[in-house]
Amino acid sequence: MGGCSLGPTYQAPTPALPAQWSAPRPDAPEASAASLAHWWTALNDPVLDQLVADALAANPDLASARAALRAARASQTEARAALAPQLSASITPQHTRSLGLDKTLYQGGLDASWELDVFGGQRRALEAASAEAEASAGDLYATQVSLVGEVVLNYLNLRSAQQRLAIGQDNLLSQDETLQITGWQARAGTATPLEVAQAQANRDSSAAQLPALETTRASAEYHLAVLCGRNPGSLGATLALPAEGWMKALPPLPAGIARVIPAQALRQRPDVLAAERRLAAETARIGQQEAARYPSFSLSGSIGLAALSWSTFGAGGQIARSLGASISGPVWDAGSRAARVEAQGAVRDQALASYHKTVLTALEDVENALTTFAQGEAQTRSLETGADAARLAAELAAQRYRAGITDFQTVLSTQRTRLSLEDSLASARLTRLKGLVQLYKALGGGWPAPATDLATGKHDS
Repeated sequence: MGGCSLGPTYQAPTPALPAQWSAPRPDAPEASAASLAHWWTALNDPVLDQLVADALAANPDLASARAALRAARASQTEARAALAPQLSASITPQHTRSLGLDKTLYQGGLDASWELDVFGGQRRALEAASAEAEASAGDLYATQVSLVGEVVLNYLNLRSAQQRLAIGQDNLLSQDETLQITGWQARAGTATPLEVAQAQANRDSSAAQLPALETTRASAEYHLAVLCGRNPGSLGATLALPAEGWMKALPPLPAGIARVIPAQALRQRPDVLAAERRLAAETARIGQQEAARYPSFSLSGSIGLAALSWSTFGAGGQIARSLGASISGPVWDAGSRAARVEAQGAVRDQALASYHKTVLTALEDVENALTTFAQGEAQTRSLETGADAARLAAELAAQRYRAGITDFQTVLSTQRTRLSLEDSLASARLTRLKGLVQLYKALGGGWPAPATDLATGKHDS
């Protein structure tokens, strides 16, 4: 039996969204939900694919979010059960001794009760619990989005550190050769002790940069293991440099980059979905508090049986029946229930403000990611040209120095420039790939988004 449902009827907010992004965006076809759900596979790196799969299967934070979702769904089931009649049964044997005789009296009972939801308090409670369960699902998928992004970022950090280590070691070999040649020339009297000291200082300066890169590589490796639910240090063999060498350490940029409009980005973001569902839950709780200000109606009934033997229990025993109804409600509470309604209205307003902040943050994340990606592309193109020129200049300077055509300062200068530009190029390529990760993460990539329209409040879940 039902009646009216007190409190406001929930209407999903309609955020004011721009028609397009302000930052430069990739010139590509619009991304589908399926491509966003598994965006990392576009990098075509089997090692990365396996790491993401391992993390999704064994990450502790994701396991905790799944448990929270199970708890929320159990609360939803409990709220639904409150709408149905409650039935309980009992059987009690009672042993007595009187005048030297032992007797056993069997007593049984069946009790039923049903609170009629006349003012919709229980229906509002179910509405709130259902919205909370959907919000918990959003939290789970937001954790998944963050986890996938974290795995990919740490993988890229590791590969970039391996690449930069290889670049540094390659340059170090060249500087060792220069130092050796300078030493020979000094002994032959064609080079000065100053040039030998400069060559040694140049070589040692380059060598001093390698330990920091090794620390970065090791830290990324250990964190990847933890993200995958494994002990630090257990991924050493898996994360060794690929057989193709350090030039292939970082995965190439995918040919097609996601392009979505602002409304699509919000539909894809699970944190926006979770914030909207929490707003729905807090709105429903206003009606729940409103219903608590009115009387409650309940029906109850019981059947009791008593017999002196188990064989006559329910047949020849005594039977007692009862049926009743009750009405209870507040008479005077000094305004406490009205205050609870007002407080819940304020909680709903907080949830609304939180929702709007989540929307604005989502839009900001995408704009920042688009800008980072575009600038990273421009920086990489410039450095690729510069690094090629620096390598050629360093090789020519070394040849001319050995032939006695140029001075030693030119050799040192070109070697420093080569190392600086090659290292900067590796960092720029990492930044560009990080911009890609940031973009997909900002777009909510990494989970199977449902067909959810925040403008109309329709949800398929």
